[in-house]
Order: sequence, then C-alpha cells, then structure tokens
Amino acid sequence: MIKHTFPSTDSYFALSRSLYSSAKLAKLASNAMLAQRLSSINALATLCERVGADMTSVTAAVGADSRIGPHYLQSGLGWGGSCLRKDVLSLAYACERAGLAAEAAYWRQVSEYNQQTRERFARAVVRQMVNPRGKTVALWGFAFKANTADARDTPAGDIVLECLREGARVRVWDERVPRRELERELLARLEMGGTGAGGSHGWPDGLGAVLEDVDVAELQRLADAERKRREAVAEEGQKGAGRALRHAVLATCVRGVSLAQDLLDSVEGVQCVAIATEWARVRSMDEQQWRAVYARMRRPAYVLDGRGIVDVNLLQSIGFRVYQVGKAPSEHVELV
Repeated sequence: MIKHTFPSTDSYFALSRSLYSSAKLAKLASNAMLAQRLSSINALATLCERVGADMTSVTAAVGADSRIGPHYLQSGLGWGGSCLRKDVLSLAYACERAGLAAEAAYWRQVSEYNQQTRERFARAVVRQMVNPRGKTVALWGFAFKANTADARDTPAGDIVLECLREGARVRVWDERVPRRELERELLARLEMGGTGAGGSHGWPDGLGAVLEDVDVAELQRLADAERKRREAVAEEGQKGAGRALRHAVLATCVRGVSLAQDLLDSVEGVQCVAIATEWARVRSMDEQQWRAVYARMRRPAYVLDGRGIVDVNLLQSIGFRVYQVGKAPSEHVELV
C-alpha cells in the first residue's frame, strides 16, 4: 500500500524510517512519561513529609483534576523493573544524539531522582537502629511490584545493600521471589556498585563498602575453590577466574541475607520492618495480626512503609513507631 502511494523508492524508505522512528520513540516516551509522573509524585511526597501535609489528601485533589486523572499517583520508595530506567536513559541518549543537551539532562534527572528516592528510604531503614551492626531487619517484599517474581532493578535491593554496608542482616519475606532471583539481583547490583576501582583490593566503590569487614583470605579461598570446580568442568581461563571471584563475592555477601517462609517468622527478634512490595497479604492485615507481629519484635518496634499500604493510626495505637512515605513520621522516627 505504501509503495503504491509513494512510487519513489527513496520516498518509500524515508517514510518507513519515519514510521519506525516514531513507533520506537512512542514506546520510550510512554515509559519515560510514566517514570516522570511517579518521580514527580515522590518529590511531592517528600515535601509533604517535611511540612506535615498528607500525600493521600494531595493526590486525591490532584487526581480529581480531569487534566491529570487519578492513575499512578501513589507515592512510594521509587520505581523499579526492567523497563522504566532503561527507556528513560534511552530517551536521554536519543536527545544527546540529536544535540539536545538540556532535554537529555532533564530525562537523566528523572532517573537520578528516582535513585535518590530509593536510597533515601534505604538509609531511613538503617537509621532507626542506633547501632545497626549485628542487628536484623525484616524486609517484606523483594519483587519490584506485587503479583510477580520479577526482582530486576527492585528498590528492595537498595535496602538490602544499605543494610549490609552498615553491618546489619536482612531477613526477607516475599510471596514469589525465589532465592536464586534474589541472589542474581544482588550480584548485578554489586557488579555495578561503582565505576572505578576503589579500596586496596580494587573492588568497585559500592562493593568495597559492602565488603569492608570481610575476611579477604576467606574470600580468596572461596574464589579458588569455585575456580577449581569450574576448571574441572571446562577450561575457562581468566573468564572462569572472574566468574569464580563473583561467585565468592556473592557467597560472602549473602551470608547476611536470609529468606523467611512466613511473615511472623521474618520478624522474630527484629526491631524494624521495611515494606518494599505491596503484597495483598500485608495490605489486608488486621489488628490481631499486627499485634502478633509486635509481640515478636524488639522494642522500640518500627514499621517503615514504602508503599503506603498500612493503617498508620492502627499501628501507632498498638505501639509501633511508623513512617509511611508521604506522611509526617511518628515521633522518634528519624529521616535522612
């Protein structure tokens, strides 16, 4: 049909390229604008926390505006998943290639602010423990959103690594994410932890922070053992040695991360619960269930809700110190 309308071969291919570019750009733009909307909401939520406003009331009023609509106005601890960050940065790159520096910087800022949001929540989790070293945090949810086992670029990963850096342990409960997916995501984070060499052992910057107190001799022993195992299967040379080192690093780091089969098991003896995924089981918990959680925790007991799904007044009446994104925190809850 296009060839009949445009007999010229040059015109045909020009139109084909235009249609392809428009379709590709539309896909990037859809995800980038969704990410921008979520980041804007999270920026407003931070302001609400600072000035004592309630983000729920703000979003109800904003969503009533027909020009904006009520969808995707829920504040949280930051967006994740495999698509949004990739497409936002791809759009920024497209702007750079087109010579649009200001536009590229704008879209990069959307991604950068999201990362700041995630790290801010992770630091708040650690900060509630006066001395986090040796203590355990219960992390409810590792999937980047509910009803999936997908943990790619999950905000929960920032919480885990921040806890490990500060010497705390993490006990994770998630309805669907298996341990192998949790380990795969943590390894990916560790490998991307820094852009340059850092520390006396040449670790990436982020990895060096996590491994600050690790016995390097023990790490090398693990790497040697893994390399020998791989060499027995196939000759892999330096590539095999690199894989062995990564395996040893992961094995060392995840010693501080455990999986709980049940919500109550996850909170035994902990002082802080961090909610990172909006699982329906957590959203539907009643007073009796929350009291059972409170009875198993150390005092003072903290709940940090990164998804806005708990009844803050109910939890405070039980005795919890509560922080929910978009609302002023309870007394004695310290934010960064």
